[in-house]
Amino acid sequence: MLQFGEQTSLTERRADDATRDVMDFLKCEYMRTHVGEEFTGVVSAVTGFGLFIQLKDLYIEGLIHVTNLNSDYYTFDPVRLRLTGERSGKSYCMGDEVNIIVASVDLEQRKIDFELVGANNGDVRRKPAKKSTPRKKPAGSKKAPRSRKPALPASPERTVRKRSIISPSPAPDPEQTSGDPFAGAKKAKKQLMDGLKKAANKIRKVKSKKAGKKKSGKNK
Repeated sequence: MLQFGEQTSLTERRADDATRDVMDFLKCEYMRTHVGEEFTGVVSAVTGFGLFIQLKDLYIEGLIHVTNLNSDYYTFDPVRLRLTGERSGKSYCMGDEVNIIVASVDLEQRKIDFELVGANNGDVRRKPAKKSTPRKKPAGSKKAPRSRKPALPASPERTVRKRSIISPSPAPDPEQTSGDPFAGAKKAKKQLMDGLKKAANKIRKVKSKKAGKKKSGKNK
């Protein structure tokens, strides 16, 4: 009985790990198509190296590293779980709503990196354009006379008929016609649930194969 209990707990842990890995992979694959887009999220965790942001309606979590938090030095308060800027006095704590941009997605490590909207806009300064000064020509220089060639008779113009190509009208987007603002979130949630169902079916098949092998070994 002890062996069976250890084996069942071990297989259950493997199944949970596989489920989490599949969910993280599907989230990264979905956000990979939205790199550079702007979203609204809520601070779900605060650490010494950055902020974890959970997107609204999508429930996808990513990290804003402390180096991407404006042009300021932020200190971490472990008691209040807060990051505070020394110069600006700006602070971030759990529950704050922020606007972010998807910076990068790493499928291999299952990581999503965010950046704050307008974080580095104040650091960019344009240099004034240099005025171009006209070059002076030497006093004794003269232009060489151009050789005139006899004009050739003009060839008669040919009329070219253009065919009008009628481009097919694009099919209407079901998300726009429906008018549902949460259509994208529902679609992403459906993709996640389909991936989880496939992973659960694979795990069940592996368990049934192992159980069949054990029964055949006991019968022998």
